[in-house]
Amino acid sequence: MILKVIAVLIVFVLFMASCAEEKSKILNRDPNGTSELQLTMRDMYDYFDEIKKELAAGNKPENIKAFKHIMTDKPTEEGKNASEVYMAMADSYFLAVENMNLEKNQEAFNQLVSSCMSCHQQVCPGPMVKIKKLYTLAD
Repeated sequence: MILKVIAVLIVFVLFMASCAEEKSKILNRDPNGTSELQLTMRDMYDYFDEIKKELAAGNKPENIKAFKHIMTDKPTEEGKNASEVYMAMADSYFLAVENMNLEKNQEAFNQLVSSCMSCHQQVCPGPMVKIKKLYTLAD
């Protein structure tokens, strides 16, 4: 009986280890690994996609999050979010968030998306195709 219990525990541990390894492979699908900043940017995309849906339904979203930790999250390339260009683009983004929280309309939201696009044109162009999908149709 004890041997059966031990065998079941060993199989369970091996199964859990393989699941954790598989999850790690999914998270680290990027050749350079997945950084804190990449994960934050993915969260931002999902969050703003929900805001886009709210606007399309005719709703005015609550004050939206600014994700200020984009300034301190660890990037894939060390120091990338400490560059002058990145910091200037982040300031522009934060102003667009403030404007969106005041205006709460599609035009302000599109300006916010444009601030993301401007930064990605300068710093990290890879996600631009995906970011373009966030633009809303004008009123």
